[in-house]
Amino acid sequence: MEINKTAWNNHIDVRIQSDFYELESFLKEKSSLPFLNIKQIEYLYSKEEPFVMDEPTYTDNVEKTIDKIVTWNYGLSEPMNGLVQNEISI
Repeated sequence: MEINKTAWNNHIDVRIQSDFYELESFLKEKSSLPFLNIKQIEYLYSKEEPFVMDEPTYTDNVEKTIDKIVTWNYGLSEPMNGLVQNEISI
């Protein structure tokens, strides 16, 4: 983690000056990625609602063996930070 942070910090001056990041807009809480249509992203990590999918199993009798799968997408940082903040290690 420290290696990644150091690498990022070593390049931050170049990134701040780049027009790509539109720092002023970002600091004003505006989207700096206007070309990105967030509604088109199916598996958005910040969604509160679960993804519900009906999927057949591997058996031949597909019509009678459809499972409902409920899942949430979270970035790896959310559960890891929760563990660290509660002093739980894995």
